[in-house]
Amino acid sequence: MSRTQDNHSNPTVKAFENKDSEEIVDGLIDLCVVAIGTLDAFNIDSHKAWKEVHNAN
Repeated sequence: MSRTQDNHSNPTVKAFENKDSEEIVDGLIDLCVVAIGTLDAFNIDSHKAWKEVHNAN
């Protein structure tokens, strides 16, 4: 599957294309949950990591 096909099957991408703010929020929060869960799985302090990355940017 090409990246374009994959993006078009992604509900969050579809939400952006349709300007569906409720589904955009849902997709972005889902992404945050997965990202924070992954940090937790590796015993990484997500608050500390957030501050370090934010300060570096």
